[in-house]
Amino acid sequence: MTTDSTSESNIDTIVRVAARGDGMTADGRHAAFSAPGDTLAADGTVIPGPHHQTPPCVHFPTCGGCQLQHLDDQAYAEFVTDRIASALDGQDLSAPIRTPHISPERSRRRATLHAEAKGGKITLGFTAEKAHTIVDIKECWILDPRLFALVQPLRQLLKRLNFRRRADIHLTLADQGADILITGFAPEGLPAAEALTKFCEDHKIARVAFDDGLGPETRWEPDAVTITLGGVPVPLPPASFLQATPDGEAALTAAVLEAIGKPATV
Repeated sequence: MTTDSTSESNIDTIVRVAARGDGMTADGRHAAFSAPGDTLAADGTVIPGPHHQTPPCVHFPTCGGCQLQHLDDQAYAEFVTDRIASALDGQDLSAPIRTPHISPERSRRRATLHAEAKGGKITLGFTAEKAHTIVDIKECWILDPRLFALVQPLRQLLKRLNFRRRADIHLTLADQGADILITGFAPEGLPAAEALTKFCEDHKIARVAFDDGLGPETRWEPDAVTITLGGVPVPLPPASFLQATPDGEAALTAAVLEAIGKPATV
């Protein structure tokens, strides 16, 4: 709470969230990790308002994977809508804007993690905000649990593969299970091949490929990897684009079908 010595003239209210995620007052003051309705004191102290929630993840705000966990759903939806409206306005365009669809926690089916070997330890996670430092994640509120369950086993696998550098690990949930592409590194030798096979068998991995600069090389794929789109299984190349969440994909599909109407008879 504010003290008696703080005058009302030195207190502002956050009215919106700017494009980079910081809160903004009507007179242009900015405050990181603030939400609409928060109060901003003269010394920069943020007093939480009705749309400011406690971020659930222990890694927030260090981890760069999430920036807006302090916003409730209403504030987050307004932020997304405002960004779209501003982009349209910048091009002198106008269009109806639908209410944003907000996916539930732990529903993201694709992500790129970063790994680094240093001092005998494998660090695996997202990079920190505006930095190259990797946050060694112990929990994640956005990843599908089936993907997050692979984080610690992947640390152990990289040790067995004699991993000694930095690499990116692209994770995707396919019809057959987890699809993994590791870029910036490719293991060699029989012990590495045996360790990789055991990892894949133990965790029912759909595919593992490595790309050390010459394109993806598949090392494990017992069955052709697919993703079902519109009820039809289609081939899924390594690290292909997918809508981040299945329910987000369904919402987009429904919006398009509603906009174009029923198809003509073919």
